[in-house]
Parts: sequence; C-alpha cells; structure tokens
Amino acid sequence: MRASQTSARRTPAPRRGLDLRGDKLNALLDAAATEFNAYGIAGAQLSRIAQAVGLTRAALYYYFESREDLAFHCYVRACRTTADDLAAAAAARSGIERVRAYILRTLDPARPAAVVLSEIACLGEARRVEVETAHGANVAALTQFIAGGIADRSIRDCDLEIVAQALIGMLAWLPLAEEWSAGAGEDVRRNAARALAELVSNGLAADPAYPFACPLDVATLAFRPGNAFDRGAAAAMKVELLMRTASRLFNRRGIDGTSIDQITQELGATKGAFYQYFKDKSELIVECHRRQLDLGVRIVEAAGKAGRNGLERSLYGMHLLVQAYAGDVAPLSPLTGVEALPARARTQIRKRGHELALRYEQFNQDGIADGSYRPFEVRTLAVVGAGVFSWIPKWRADGDTRSPRFIADETTALFVRGLRRRS
Repeated sequence: MRASQTSARRTPAPRRGLDLRGDKLNALLDAAATEFNAYGIAGAQLSRIAQAVGLTRAALYYYFESREDLAFHCYVRACRTTADDLAAAAAARSGIERVRAYILRTLDPARPAAVVLSEIACLGEARRVEVETAHGANVAALTQFIAGGIADRSIRDCDLEIVAQALIGMLAWLPLAEEWSAGAGEDVRRNAARALAELVSNGLAADPAYPFACPLDVATLAFRPGNAFDRGAAAAMKVELLMRTASRLFNRRGIDGTSIDQITQELGATKGAFYQYFKDKSELIVECHRRQLDLGVRIVEAAGKAGRNGLERSLYGMHLLVQAYAGDVAPLSPLTGVEALPARARTQIRKRGHELALRYEQFNQDGIADGSYRPFEVRTLAVVGAGVFSWIPKWRADGDTRSPRFIADETTALFVRGLRRRS
C-alpha cells in the first residue's frame, strides 16, 4: 500500500484495540462498509462481515460492542479519509485543479468502496454530532476550493453549496451504482474518476454556451388528488400523504433511523391509522420505492417527449428529479439498504431502476449522435449522475430560501458547462 493511501485510510482504534489493527482493521471496516451500503445498518449481518475477514461473530463483538459501534467507526474513517484527500488536494495550484485532484484521489481505483453516510441518525447523539461535524468540515473545505477558484478566476460564478453537494452526492453514489445499473459496476468504478474530473472542467455540452432552460414543472407529474368526497380517492390521498411523509423522513434520517412512531407523529396521526393502510414498516418501504420509480417513469417519459435533442432529454429529466427531491414531492432517495428488501420486491425494484438508467443512457447516446453532447463516458455519468438528486435531502436544510427550480438550474448548469471559467 502506498504511503498516501495509508494516510488516507487512517482509522480510529477499536474499543479494546489489542491485535486488530492496521491492515486487518481496515479489511474489517471495508467489509462492514460493503455490508452497510447493501443492507443498511439494521439489515446488516455481523456474522457475514466477520466471515469476510476470517473472524467469528463472537470475535467481532470482542472489538466492537454493537453494530452501531462498528457503523460509527466506518463513518469516522470515511470522514477522515475525505479530510486527508481534501488536505492533499489543497496543494494544487488553482481552485479548479484542487477540485479535480480531490475527485481523482477519492475515486482512486485501488481503494475499496467507502461507506455512504446515509444513516448518521442511527447513532447516539454524541457520536452523531461527531460524524456530522467531521462531514460538515469536509463539505466546508470543498466549498472553499470552489470559492477559491472563483477568486482566482479558474472557476465560473456558481452557487458554492449546490455545486459542492452535487459533487459529494455523485461521489457518495458511486459505491451504490452497481445496484441500479445492470452490468455497469466495473465500468463505473473504472471510468468515474476520469469522467467526473472532465465533467468538472468542461461540462458535457458540445457548446458550453448552450442556452439550456427546462420548461417542465415536476408538480404536473406528481400525485394529483381526486374527489375528496369519494371514499377511494380520499383513501388514496391518505396513502400518498403517508408515503410522502415517510419518504421525507427516510431521506433525512435514514430508513433505520426512522420509526413508525416518528412518521405518525409527523402526520399527527395514530399508529392505528398507519396499520389501516400498511401491514408493517417493510411494506411501507417497498411502496415508497415503487412510488419513487413510478414518478421516475413519468419524468423520463415527459423529458423524452419535450426534449429536442439528447442533451435536452437527459437534462430535462435531471432537472425534474432535482425539483422533486428539493421540493414537496419528496420521493424516496434510493440510497443504502436495497438488499434488505424482500426478495421479490427487491428484484422488481432493481429491474425497474435498471430500466430507468438505460433510458438516460440512451438519451446521452442520442446527444452524442446528434451533436448536442460531446463524447463522454455515457454509462458512467448516466448512473453516477443519480447521486446529484438522491443526495439533496441529506443537505438541504429546512428554511432554505433557494427554490427547487433554482437548485435544479444550478445543478444542470454543472453538466452543461462544467466549472471552468471561459472568459
């Protein structure tokens, strides 16, 4: 292992810290990261994590007191790795080169996938604050790279937070990309570093001055209430409100960090009202996934009809998705835990996710063929781009005065123009 990688993967000591350290500890945390990304914290099997590194479940508990303890160490290591990457990238000569250097280090193909910081709310308060503080410092450092680039004129004017979080979202999504793009996992991992670094520099449009503007509004594609006096329509409205509220909380707190009690309290309803429509939390999660995919289908169809070329079709779709996740529609963010779903539902949801990814891949290919896009890694960015909108609920604070449409405009501008200042 190179010295830079050793530094970047510095780890916190486990609770007893006897002979489980160095490469062995990193291997254990790598296995845990893979498990948590696939199954979520509550759905992870500690025996499977232990077996991956030649330990027994009992031996794992000797070093980590609980799955929360193990998750905490994974999260802390991920934050420290990011901090090391940012510190190394800070030596680059300009703001845009610092951003590129950070991306290239983070996506070093020699590294195993990092844990996604999707369920911080599952941690106890002190640990949650520690991880949130460390992550916030990393976001601030990346934001400063962008601000520095604007000051040194290597980066165009843009909204610092939106751009920084869009990049973080894509980097966070990469370990999950294989779940949502059939057969694309190895290609995504191999090509993402180059593709995202090039995206930051130059964008994707053949003409960086392309006058892109999205005329579509996601509100026209969202659930529309029927006759409130019709019993069936009234029930459908209640189910929609339950799923919308649950999805918003799942997106903010993580699925394992959100209880049925919290959902019903948010609604001002009783648990009895919940069980009138869903038999348990698992069924609710599955239906929230289906709701998100149903909206995704309506969006991709609307974008396909409205766009005049491949660029417009793909970016109309992204714009609508950003509007949805930044606004009141609140579809479920398809982050970690897919493997923990019931087998039949998991297969159906993954299949539909693959189909949507292929539609966007085709839009991108159309754009290259019609000349609206320059050549780029079509499959890589069609998949990794999903991190842009899926990550929004993790960072957009209550009371944010920026409109969903403004956030969508800034996000799609990154894909059209990149960040490099051209004048």
